[in-house]
Amino acid sequence: MEQMNKIPSESFPIEIDVDGNSYAGEVIALRYAARTEKIPNQFSVLLNRKLYFHLESLPEGWRMPEHEFYPRSLVDAVGNFIQQYYE
Repeated sequence: MEQMNKIPSESFPIEIDVDGNSYAGEVIALRYAARTEKIPNQFSVLLNRKLYFHLESLPEGWRMPEHEFYPRSLVDAVGNFIQQYYE
C-alpha cells in the first residue's frame, strides 16, 4: 500500500478559459503520495463559487472520482494549470 502524507493546507488561485467559458477560483493541495516528490497528487478545486470537485494526478493522467462528472476538457485544463503551477 502506498504511504500517503498529509500536507499543510496549500492553495493558489486559478483562472482558465475552457470551451468558451471563463473560470476563476481556487485550487487546494490535499496530499502527496510517496511516488511524487514535488507535486501533490490530490486537489480540491472550486471554480466560479459553484463548481466544486476533486482531482487526482495518476501516471496515466488526471482523474476525478466516479461520482463527480465534469467535461474532460475542464479536467484536463485544470490539471494542466496545476502542473504548470508547480513547474
